[in-house]
Amino acid sequence: MPAEPPTQGMSPWGWLVLALSFATAAAAVLAFNGGDVWHGFRSERWPHAVGEVLEADLTHYQGPKTGHTHSAWVRYRYTVDGRTFEAERVEFPPLRRPDPEEDMLARVQAAYPVGSKIDVFYDPVDPTRACLIPGIAPLLLWGLLAVVGVTTAVAGWCGWRFIRGVNSASRR
Repeated sequence: MPAEPPTQGMSPWGWLVLALSFATAAAAVLAFNGGDVWHGFRSERWPHAVGEVLEADLTHYQGPKTGHTHSAWVRYRYTVDGRTFEAERVEFPPLRRPDPEEDMLARVQAAYPVGSKIDVFYDPVDPTRACLIPGIAPLLLWGLLAVVGVTTAVAGWCGWRFIRGVNSASRR
């Protein structure tokens, strides 16, 4: 029987590739969601104006893993310093829900009847940026922190393995 060759671990460069891949994934998650998280936090301190609901409906999404989901879509008008604006954002980011379409539409239209007066929270630096629900959903924030935290930790661990591998190769 021929002897089996000794097993070798991954090359240090393989660990570097993994570290960079996980770091890139964390950066992509932050880039994709960072703006909404930033504005969501800031919106908690935004002033508000009285607005009027013009339309209330749903935005539809279709994902390969999530299936058919919806988020509230409300078009509203508000006035800041004598200037009138229209916006459509309900919250940062728009939370997608898999609820039955008819049920969710009924809830959105009951919460935001056309013609009703509502509080609109607007960015004092850019009054065109507004929302109806200030802040960010805690579940979304914790999920985002978990994903970014885990991918960053794995990138760090892979980076440590790379450095350790390069150092041990240089001592040989």
